[in-house]
Amino acid sequence: MFIRTLHATLRVRHSGIENIDALNRRGERYLYAFWHGQIMVMIYGRFARPAVVMISNHRDGELIARTMNRFGLGIARGSSSRGGSEALRGMIRLARDGWNLILTPDGPRGPRRIVQPGLIGAARITGHPIVPAAVVAEKKFVLGSWDGFEIPHPFSRVLFRYGGPIAIPPESTPAELEVQRVQVERAITELSVEGEREFSKLWSEASTSSP
Repeated sequence: MFIRTLHATLRVRHSGIENIDALNRRGERYLYAFWHGQIMVMIYGRFARPAVVMISNHRDGELIARTMNRFGLGIARGSSSRGGSEALRGMIRLARDGWNLILTPDGPRGPRRIVQPGLIGAARITGHPIVPAAVVAEKKFVLGSWDGFEIPHPFSRVLFRYGGPIAIPPESTPAELEVQRVQVERAITELSVEGEREFSKLWSEASTSSP
């Protein structure tokens, strides 16, 4: 109820919306990737459903899992440290059945804003591109947690940003996968950094259309 009430007060626009809407119109599937600290309002992004999100097996992940489930998202429990391989295999099966995958590639314990290999591996196996995303609030609270968890101020302007899809070829070598991992990491980071640096300009250019 807190998330829904907060979101109702926000003034929301979408930047780079053509990058994800083109995939949605064609019915193509993808991996929707953003930083862990932005998870709270990112559920209102433009990703198509059905979609499944990986949530940590840690104790605090239970609250997040229940919340995501209330918003109609499928849940796969696991992480890079606990049960991740099994959860990722389950997500890949769902991807092949037409689901989009939602991942926070720096979760559940960090390092903050560093892409872990699981995201790249899932994209390579499924053949689905990665859509980097970010949500930037003009005014926000930043908690002292490892991920710098972000909560927009009520009535703040909020900008959802979507980068171009990044394909991970299945024949990629380990060296190429590392290059692609860094590419994805930079893309997600830049969406946030540029969004904060040029918020007013991007806001004026962005779409007001709702998901």
